[in-house]
Amino acid sequence: MVAKAHEEMRDLMTEHITNTDRMNTFLSALSDNRYNLNKNQRKEIIKLYGIASEIFEDSLVTFVHKIIMHLQKLLKENLDFIHYSIASSLGKIVFNITSRIQNSEELLDQTNLILRILF
Repeated sequence: MVAKAHEEMRDLMTEHITNTDRMNTFLSALSDNRYNLNKNQRKEIIKLYGIASEIFEDSLVTFVHKIIMHLQKLLKENLDFIHYSIASSLGKIVFNITSRIQNSEELLDQTNLILRILF
């Protein structure tokens, strides 16, 4: 059932997120904590960042700062049950942003950008 939901979200992202405004709206919706969510719902929402990185790859680099800031905020909540989801999404983001880069200097620049945001 979760796999089906991820596939549907992948389809929705592919079809509807076509510009910067829509991506910002999507990221804001993911980081909106106004709703009371159970543990599994929170974990699955966090995993959507990784799925987004699979779709948008290096074009997601403009939004990395916003995503990482939200993930860091979640880490500060000290909820152990979301740590794996955060690590998984962050790993997918880094991999998908850097995997298509052929130039080693550009790869180093992108990696440094991500590390600066993290630390």
